[in-house]
Amino acid sequence: GGGHTPWGHPGSSPVLGLSAEGKNDDDDDHASIVSLDSDSTNGPFFWYRVVSKFAPKGRNCHTASMVGDKMMVFGGFGGSKWFDELWVFDTHFIEWYRPEVRSAAQGSPAARYAHSAVSFRGLLYIFGGYGGNDAWLSDLWILDTQAIRVRDQRKAAMTWFRPQTTGTAPPARAAHTANIVGQKLYIFGGNNGSIRLDDLYSLDTQTMTWKKESCGGPVPAPRAGHSMTLLPAESSSEDCNPKLLCFAGGDVTDVYNDVHVLDMETLVWSPQQTTGPNPSARAGHSTTILPNGNLVVWGGGSVGRVTADLHVLDTAHMSWSGAIDLKKFSPEPRVGHSVCMWGAEMFVFGGGDSQTVFGDLCILDSEVLTHEVCGHSRSVSGNGELSSSQLLLPDMLDSRTMPVLQQHTYQQHQPPPHTLPHHAPYPPPVQTSDRQTQTDSHDTRVTVGVGG
Repeated sequence: GGGHTPWGHPGSSPVLGLSAEGKNDDDDDHASIVSLDSDSTNGPFFWYRVVSKFAPKGRNCHTASMVGDKMMVFGGFGGSKWFDELWVFDTHFIEWYRPEVRSAAQGSPAARYAHSAVSFRGLLYIFGGYGGNDAWLSDLWILDTQAIRVRDQRKAAMTWFRPQTTGTAPPARAAHTANIVGQKLYIFGGNNGSIRLDDLYSLDTQTMTWKKESCGGPVPAPRAGHSMTLLPAESSSEDCNPKLLCFAGGDVTDVYNDVHVLDMETLVWSPQQTTGPNPSARAGHSTTILPNGNLVVWGGGSVGRVTADLHVLDTAHMSWSGAIDLKKFSPEPRVGHSVCMWGAEMFVFGGGDSQTVFGDLCILDSEVLTHEVCGHSRSVSGNGELSSSQLLLPDMLDSRTMPVLQQHTYQQHQPPPHTLPHHAPYPPPVQTSDRQTQTDSHDTRVTVGVGG
């Protein structure tokens, strides 16, 4: 009840606790939330899928960024084409829509994939990527998203513009990373069609000045398809300097599972000696910081292997959890997907394997990870104990009925064999049709009443 999710987490995103509202008052267009668990009595449900008739086509190597309570998806590769369109998923109304977007005099970003996108102070920064036909990109675009705050977003347009910059800009690249630290945007790594890169560039968002940074320490091996994540300040026992954590990446023939930390005050790299079972080497995975300060890794892969496994790194102790099996029900293995955190919910969109590009939006409530990984994990409340609201008991679920989809199950320790195609940017997009995996016509649907 109230503003809580079905599990009763105060302050969390209400996405799983609300019905969809307001798309032309047409119930057929409303999204619904379905569990990936085929056993309706085996609660609680950890993974959910949003099912909507109006949604983006399947894609991978796109970007997704949170602007307020809205997830903004741009670009990507759909198996037979790449996209220049912008989609928004509204976590309050539980719906996808295409916003009104205007182009400035310079136009708008060309279709691309394996680019980067970060949201900062109401602006969405898009950099680089691959545009097809050997077009490796180095352009910077900014989307002014202020109009998205207007109550009726369909009558207010956001605007693209291409800013004037000075300094030394990064050369063309794809499958790199972008992070905001302070007021600066940092670009690291990627590939340009010939080599993998290990360079670091910064853009001062106030002066719009690019700079090629000089880093100390052992710089990580050149890589693409890696992840870079800003660590919470409390993860460092030595100082309070902001730090970026680089995990894995590589190319289609050589991938890593190493961990490196870059001190953003000194710009010195340091390789990390971790404990616990390391995730397998991979690229095209996703990482994000959980509300308790730990890092979660999901999916990704290498040639011949695509995964759907989930690992948690205790960032204070650099200790891996090992693969976490959430009852063996999870989205299909994939690379090139996106992950966004909103409240306690982790939103996974798109991705692909060697046969399919996915158009599904799946949600994992991250509170279960605090319960499952109890070694050194720091609880949200900060007292080292799990409250009842974190235990995900079935009777905390919303009293409304929810349909349940029967899905094929993937055992985390036995991922299905897939072969990734060799293609330009890593992670390689699949060469297939852009069919979606929102629902299957042969899925068995049952209606479950969940007690409140």
